[in-house]
Amino acid sequence: MIMTKMDRMSADREIGRLDAVLAGVAAQFREQCGMSDEQIEIGLGPMRAERSRIATAIATFDAVGNGVMPPIGALADLGTALVALRRALGESQRGFAERLGISQAQLSKYERAGWGTISLSRLSDVYARLPVTVTASILLAGRDGPTADEAVPPDGTEALG
Repeated sequence: MIMTKMDRMSADREIGRLDAVLAGVAAQFREQCGMSDEQIEIGLGPMRAERSRIATAIATFDAVGNGVMPPIGALADLGTALVALRRALGESQRGFAERLGISQAQLSKYERAGWGTISLSRLSDVYARLPVTVTASILLAGRDGPTADEAVPPDGTEALG
């Protein structure tokens, strides 16, 4: 996750480096090795995936800076969302820690570890202290989400149909 403007600048440089390497390697494979475009794409797949991961991190950093929180796709992402929320609120670690009722040292530990060590109970307590609404969906494998007729509002009442 990109946390600072300095991290953002480093990510931009890495995207530029990867683009240059991808272009050069593709041409080299084609000319010197006689590889087909399909073979080249397979060989460059991991590097393209890394470029995509970095580009997504940049887009998320920029969106959070504009106050737009990214969707959370897994429970493990809840902690990372807290880091993004702190940034979106423009709060320092100290101020955010005070808001959450934890020490700055504990917040720093959570941020370095990606919040992977926090219990769901504690995470729930933390989110209760924030100006956000947290909702969750449990989906069957292979489904994108509930249809409008199946959706249940966050207050638990039945959807009007």
